[in-house]
Amino acid sequence: MSKTVWKAIIAVLILAVVVFLFIKLMPGLKENNEAAKATPENTETAVIVSYNANDVVALEASAKEDFNVIKTDSGSWICKTPSDVTTTDSAISNIVNLLNEMTGSVVFAEGEYKGDLAQFGLANPAKLSIVMKDGTKHTLLTGKEAPSKQGYYLMTEDSDAIYMVASVFARKLVLDRTDLIAGNLMEFAETGKIKEISVEKSGEKVVTMVADFSATTDDSNKAWNLTYPLNCQANTTEVNGLIETVTGLTVYDIVEPEGANLADYGLDNPILRVSMTDNKGTQSFALGNLNGRYYYCTIGDSTAVFTVSNEYIKFVDNTALNYAYAYPFFETYTNLSEIDIEIFGNVNENHKLTFQFGDDSERLVLDGQPSKEFDNDGKEIFNYDYEFKGITTYCYAVQLDGIEPEQKYEKGALLGRITYTRQDGSKAVVEAYEREEGTMYLYLDGKYFGGYADKWRIFSEEDHQGLLGTIKAYKKLLNS
Repeated sequence: MSKTVWKAIIAVLILAVVVFLFIKLMPGLKENNEAAKATPENTETAVIVSYNANDVVALEASAKEDFNVIKTDSGSWICKTPSDVTTTDSAISNIVNLLNEMTGSVVFAEGEYKGDLAQFGLANPAKLSIVMKDGTKHTLLTGKEAPSKQGYYLMTEDSDAIYMVASVFARKLVLDRTDLIAGNLMEFAETGKIKEISVEKSGEKVVTMVADFSATTDDSNKAWNLTYPLNCQANTTEVNGLIETVTGLTVYDIVEPEGANLADYGLDNPILRVSMTDNKGTQSFALGNLNGRYYYCTIGDSTAVFTVSNEYIKFVDNTALNYAYAYPFFETYTNLSEIDIEIFGNVNENHKLTFQFGDDSERLVLDGQPSKEFDNDGKEIFNYDYEFKGITTYCYAVQLDGIEPEQKYEKGALLGRITYTRQDGSKAVVEAYEREEGTMYLYLDGKYFGGYADKWRIFSEEDHQGLLGTIKAYKKLLNS
């Protein structure tokens, strides 16, 4: 056989292999290309389902198992089939409220896609029907997770539009038995929409915090303020930490269904109740007695009793101080030109810190002595910038150790004053006045700051503990 014929045969074989691989790989390539349309940069968002949550009378699910959950005449929820499944009002209410006004990215609009639904897991989807009291149904069809891992594909029974919804929705669209008892203690579609938090201990209000959305368009970066027991700025890091922890708590087991005697579990007067409110309403849970590694708990107004692991519940003993912004003044030192420190009483000392900044340099001076020095050749003799900044840190550390909305004791003598002068010439003045029992009331720009600090924050002579001691240790270092 000639070389020309062999070359022709080899070329045909190569072409056949290429065609074969193309046919095999094409569905996957097509799916990935189509799924790529669902990225946030190139899709619109739409409300997929909307209804009056109070008018929902049943949930019909077909996924891992078939369920028919109905609302009784008394307003409670029961699982009609399978009859051996126990459900709770709070669990079903969470599902109903979560899915109401559910939004998703539009992958393909109505009438746009005519291909194989199997690519999206929608040829044989999980089905959930939300049945209204007038007999209408909102039926949602859930497919598989998108290649981007950003969510799951979804359709409605009355439309051929394809959406991608967040995993938080998908977990409730594909119901299993644990969802009917309770999953998370709280179910928020977007934690960034939470706008108010309240904490109670043994029936007494501890703290109320309200979100401030005015300063940002990013809900996750909003500020928080305390409105009880006093009006002040909140420690946003602590508040966000509480939200993250609480919304991640899950039920471990059900102890008793509706109608439990709450006193048996310490839930008639719970040790802690946390309530959070978003744009859809308020959700809450309460903690009772600790039984080994688990707290007894209730969800919302339900009298069903669950257990929840204590592993991540580290906030039971928190007070309002944990959530308050405790610093009368805390700004980056590069904003400052001076800090004047006046310590009265038996100490009676004055100190001045000055800050000068160049393009690539800074000059830090305490009472006329710079923090670093150079010889005539420009070689560094010493550099105590780090220790100097420690003094600034202990100025800021004159902070609240206790909240006292109304002063219980008469304000005594002025013990200390720290005046911060910014580069733009504006000032902030923090003052400390005698209280009692080793404490001092704090004022900012002449106004009571809502609590008191321990005296050691100014007067301790220990280095890296009190302001006075840190200054003394620094001066000793400079003169050594």
